[in-house]
Amino acid sequence: MKYKKLLLLAGAFIACSLASLDGHAQITLSPADTTVCPGTQYDIKGSFSSDFGDITTDDVFGSVVNIGFNFIFYGQTYNKCVISANNFISFDTSLASTPANPYSYSNWVYDGAKNSSQLDNVIMFPFQDVNMGLNQGTISYQTMGAAPHRIFIVEFCHCPLFSCTNELVTNQVILYEGTNIIEMHITDNPSCPGWNGGTAVEGLRHNSLQDLVPGRDAPNLPWSATNDARRFTPNGTGSYIIDSIPYNPIPIIPGAKASNITWYEEGNPYPIATDSVIHVTASQNIHYYVATITGQNGCTGTNDITFRDTSWVHFGTKYDTVNVSICEGESYNFLGRHVYQAGQYDTLFSSAMGCDSFITLNLTVNPLPDVSMKQARSLDLCSGDSVRIGIDHPENGTNYQWTKDGSDLPGETDPSIMIHGGGTYVLNATTSYGCQASTDPVTITGRDKPEAKIAPLTNEVICAYDTLQLSAQNPQSGYSYTWEPAKPFRSETGNQGDKVTGVFLQPTEISLTVYNQFGCNNSDTAFVQTKPCCEVFMPTAFTPNGDGTNDYFKPDLQPGQVLVSMKVYNRLGQLVYNGNTNKTGWDGRFNNGTPAATDTYMYLIEYTCADGKLYHKKGDINLIR
Repeated sequence: MKYKKLLLLAGAFIACSLASLDGHAQITLSPADTTVCPGTQYDIKGSFSSDFGDITTDDVFGSVVNIGFNFIFYGQTYNKCVISANNFISFDTSLASTPANPYSYSNWVYDGAKNSSQLDNVIMFPFQDVNMGLNQGTISYQTMGAAPHRIFIVEFCHCPLFSCTNELVTNQVILYEGTNIIEMHITDNPSCPGWNGGTAVEGLRHNSLQDLVPGRDAPNLPWSATNDARRFTPNGTGSYIIDSIPYNPIPIIPGAKASNITWYEEGNPYPIATDSVIHVTASQNIHYYVATITGQNGCTGTNDITFRDTSWVHFGTKYDTVNVSICEGESYNFLGRHVYQAGQYDTLFSSAMGCDSFITLNLTVNPLPDVSMKQARSLDLCSGDSVRIGIDHPENGTNYQWTKDGSDLPGETDPSIMIHGGGTYVLNATTSYGCQASTDPVTITGRDKPEAKIAPLTNEVICAYDTLQLSAQNPQSGYSYTWEPAKPFRSETGNQGDKVTGVFLQPTEISLTVYNQFGCNNSDTAFVQTKPCCEVFMPTAFTPNGDGTNDYFKPDLQPGQVLVSMKVYNRLGQLVYNGNTNKTGWDGRFNNGTPAATDTYMYLIEYTCADGKLYHKKGDINLIR
């Protein structure tokens, strides 16, 4: 088993730009084509970028770098990526090294890298165990062209394989703007079967989707290639068409900058300046200026190569029309005038040299993307909940990218987003005209849910129609407490509060819902068990003397109990009273109104309880006068 110590050289990461090679746009010039009068002074500016990205540590990922524009990969739009020292590019920026984690590990075993999700969103040209820790070989990149036809190149140059250190890898991947085509040009890819099974996998992977070159599509399958090239053309959003194409890597001038541009003018074989900007005076004898950058031909050779572009000058007595598009809020410098409203502008130039030019500007002002949103800019989010935010009026053809706390969220390119946690969220929108706008920040604050717990019940079973007090355990000030169902509590305290009292007629499941000051809630349930309590209390004596106290003999009924009948007999078994529920009880008189004598009498009652059953009770009652 191989052991690798991780050391990362800071800054050794590859920026991914996408471009298209054009012989007349190798250096971006502004203006590339202009109309002026002879004698007019103006500036020509050149833009060019290339750089080294030496990774001198084995098995690491680089830091996040900007692509510079949108590149579509399996239907997803990206503008940032990272590179692995093991010969692949990833659009998953979470893999990148950071100042806090400067040695982000890149697995050198294909199955291990795949199973750990390191190959979920990658371009492998090809994936293989390259040893960049030997301080041998270089990784370079370079951007060429002008929008919307730019290319970006990443090149591994003479990089040794891990175990077969005499076997050097040289290959190149090219990403094309607009077409989203990917090309891989392999100058030399030797095989090292004695290490890692000779694994070298060439192709693309995006989660469960993959397009791999046949014969180079599995680990432990040795192969080699020289002067070989493949093109991957998008076939919808779920696959690519793989073609063999002529081997034709694009030369790279490592380390060149715009300040290295050398300028020439028409008719003069000698340079007139070396800088990113030159100041010129228009002359009738000079119709163009040429910008060049010369340097060593990167990895593919030792000879020098030259990139060039031309800025053309037009002048004379003529009519010219300039069509310009800007974004709302911008202005255009029309020969010294800053204009910002759409329309047509005319300017007449005259000079001592006899140059009269009538120039018409047709200015188009393209609208900014609509990023209006109605929701509040500050929201509370309860733990475990989610909320969707988004703009009110999404527009077709507009590219969207959500950020959280200033960093792009990979894959979040819809006009709305489902949020599950706290942070500050912003949506950046770019129209097809390149006009950009951003929403106001929406700050989501995560809030904990309140505790909801019903205090243990004091009685396991209560009598039907009895009252019962319920309370929340550990109540908090400022919280709202609601008990359901509400009916048992209506006649007592109501169903709001951390402590309530209710009357329960039957077994009932109750729930407590607690709300905190942020609207977060939690619930708990308990079961109130009731039983019919049917025992009726009967007095043992009464004094029907008319003093208003204990003048009647009757049962003491509880809630839910209903008297059906009551009969009283004397010692001889004679019926002296026959009552029902419509009477107040026996007043100690016979049916003819004659007062009954002091004696002991027998009673028999019938009554019903909460369970609806008929019950009987008999006993003795002492009448005292």
